[in-house]
Amino acid sequence: MYIPAIQIALDKAESQRVRESLANILRHAEELGRIEADFEARLNALKAARGEKPVKLTRARADDVSGFAQDAKEMEAQQLILFENEMTSAQIIRSLKGALSSDLKFWQGAGRYTHPADMPAVEEFVSAKQRLKEALSKHLRDAG
Repeated sequence: MYIPAIQIALDKAESQRVRESLANILRHAEELGRIEADFEARLNALKAARGEKPVKLTRARADDVSGFAQDAKEMEAQQLILFENEMTSAQIIRSLKGALSSDLKFWQGAGRYTHPADMPAVEEFVSAKQRLKEALSKHLRDAG
């Protein structure tokens, strides 16, 4: 979600200074995207290294997860249309920062439920989210 939304904000940028700041945010979003794309495989590899099998969902639960993923795609598409048609660059960035703040609250508590061997992967993921949030915050402060 972050990458296409930031690209829309970049297209709407009012100045070169704003575009440069948004380009920096985009780099952080791309880094998070890479980490997120590998996250499940990395956790499964860590589980395998300690002799555990990957999580196997029941058919019903897998169907639920698939449905949730489809709902998320639909909501993302609607949100991107809203960003494109009705929001300024600054409004998009404020919206992303708010969503990321909520997401970080969840992930910062994940350590209580994480196997110690998996903590480096979770910490890397959370750190990438924190860096993106910091870049969003800095952009909003600097843009005034």
